[in-house]
Amino acid sequence: MIIRDGGTVTGTTFIAIRNHGGLGVQTTGDDMLVVEAAGTADATAQITKDGFKLKQPVYAGAI
Repeated sequence: MIIRDGGTVTGTTFIAIRNHGGLGVQTTGDDMLVVEAAGTADATAQITKDGFKLKQPVYAGAI
């Protein structure tokens, strides 16, 4: 999800990440970016750190 220049986010948005089959592949560097507030975007995630929250834990690899 990308919030572009001039975009505004308020409140809290819950994000659910689910595996839709397969084991996936190993990531490198910064892993997998889920939310980005680009440029002059105004997001509570940048200020209070609660603009986006995981709805449930995320598990990696075979379970």
